[in-house]
Amino acid sequence: QQMRESTMFGSMNLEFAPTVASTNSLTQMFVDNGSGRDDDKTAVHPFSALTADNIDASIASWDETQHRCITPTILIKICKKLGYTLEWERVSSPQRYMKTVQEVLNKIKDCPVDVKQWICNIKLPEVAVQKMDKRAKTLTLTSGSLLREILGMLGEKRITIDKIKKEQRDYVIHANIQIAKLKKELDLSKGDKERSREGSADEIKEKIQSLENSKTMVEEQIYYLSTDIGSVSISGKWVREYAEGHDALSADELAAVLSGAEVFFDDERLDAPLRKANPKQVQIIDTISSMYGRNDPRVQNVVVHDSEHRIGLDTLAQAFARAGRSGVNNCVVMAIIDPHLLECFRAGSAMRSSVSKMDVYNKDTPKTERKRAPKPEDAKEEAAAATARETSTGATEAPKAAASKPSKSEEAKEAGEEEEVPDDWAAGLDGDDEEEEVPDDWAAEEG
Repeated sequence: QQMRESTMFGSMNLEFAPTVASTNSLTQMFVDNGSGRDDDKTAVHPFSALTADNIDASIASWDETQHRCITPTILIKICKKLGYTLEWERVSSPQRYMKTVQEVLNKIKDCPVDVKQWICNIKLPEVAVQKMDKRAKTLTLTSGSLLREILGMLGEKRITIDKIKKEQRDYVIHANIQIAKLKKELDLSKGDKERSREGSADEIKEKIQSLENSKTMVEEQIYYLSTDIGSVSISGKWVREYAEGHDALSADELAAVLSGAEVFFDDERLDAPLRKANPKQVQIIDTISSMYGRNDPRVQNVVVHDSEHRIGLDTLAQAFARAGRSGVNNCVVMAIIDPHLLECFRAGSAMRSSVSKMDVYNKDTPKTERKRAPKPEDAKEEAAAATARETSTGATEAPKAAASKPSKSEEAKEAGEEEEVPDDWAAGLDGDDEEEEVPDDWAAEEG
């Protein structure tokens, strides 16, 4: 429907590949009320931002990527209101569940206005934020500054220069403890005929000397630091280069770089020290544009922060699809979003789809000569014209003419111009972003 109504694509001959409505998981949405507490997040659904006046148009604009946000909790409530019998056979597999959702949505269109408004007003007080499995991951996506988002996640638990200095002091304390243990072991081994577990007397002395040296060779010392996002390992040399002196990172920059997040800031001042800090993330954070290709089966929750108000319905749906990719274990994943993102589900909301945004950009872009798509008869006409040219000039003249006339790329180089690069929509597609195989049954891989 978006393509047919588009000013860019609507006049074209459009062909659509057949699809099978299915999903690896369903998404329970929560709006974040801003306090940061789990008990201050409200469970919502796609109808929460709708009214009886726009529910029909909104439903008509959805597809299976939005249908995945209709969880069993909301589906059961609607079915009871409509008198729709919900049997196990109708929801026993992902495909059947999605088909049932579509059938129920079609019935809503024929409902009286008061029933439609009742559906939009449904509350879910019984649905609360669930505690995650320790092995699970949360993916946080932002449309704004990656640095600000990381700092917000860290809160007071950020790495500071004071914590690094403490690690350096602790390094020396730990080395002294190890030296004392080795010296004691050395004394005991002198009167014992059996070999010490630390080795021979010479080997123990060598270990003691190595530890003594490490206390003074500060730049070679290694410090291990961790946050709720991940962990890093930095050397004394790293500390001197990036945490001390006039060119040191600021307190905020230092905290973000040492958060453990495996990100790309697109700023070499931050990216260089981050690479050298050897980050190992346990929770994932990234920009909304970098989410494609993320298929970590351990991601069960998604947090979407749209501080720049750039995200539309298509992008939001793709963000939700980053969680529950495995299709096993927890089949209802959690998505925490900013309140205004609920409006994406409402038909007519500004800039709600990728196609509508492309129409706006196309409208605002200066008009240039656009070549129409080639037709089969064009090839015949070109072949006939080429034959005529060869007949009039002689086929043997063509190689000479080609050799004497420089190519467009050569002319551009002589003029100091850049050679034109073809604009390929598919250039940035990631093969890993294909849909994974969907199990035929919710419990197909259990046990």
